[in-house]
Amino acid sequence: MIGVQDKDSCGKSSLCETPQACREGSRATRGKRSLARKSLAVLRTYLLFVFISWFFSSSLFHHSKKQH
Repeated sequence: MIGVQDKDSCGKSSLCETPQACREGSRATRGKRSLARKSLAVLRTYLLFVFISWFFSSSLFHHSKKQH
């Protein structure tokens, strides 16, 4: 099979079997990306929780609730 020349994020050259293999990267790289996506999802969930907690505890919410 014809190899495809590719450079990784450090600029090092590697020989991939297929263009798809070059795009996907190594198992370790995919694992790091997966961990990064999970960490980002946890962070977004936490920030949403903090915002909702702040909103419901703010005087703005209580003030608008009394008007109705």
